[in-house]
Amino acid sequence: MIETTARTDHVLRDADALVVYASTHGHTARIVARLAAAMRGAGLEVDVREVSEAADVNPGRYGLVVAGGSLHKERHQKEIVDWATEHRDALAGVASVF
Repeated sequence: MIETTARTDHVLRDADALVVYASTHGHTARIVARLAAAMRGAGLEVDVREVSEAADVNPGRYGLVVAGGSLHKERHQKEIVDWATEHRDALAGVASVF
């Protein structure tokens, strides 16, 4: 797991969070749904986006960003890798995990 912790000086409480994911067979989508529910239970406002619906989202406006995808032949889906690469600069400025 690669993690960027731009905001390690405080706990993210009542923050806005973005979860972007790619799911080929639906397993990652189910994991994301449970993750988002747990995050909401912890008091975060969570915006969940399938990667094909996340092109216009600005990850820099969130306090926390989670990007996820499944592995196929030791690689993540091209779409989620492309999204993370495209938004690299914004992701560097927020707490994020892939």
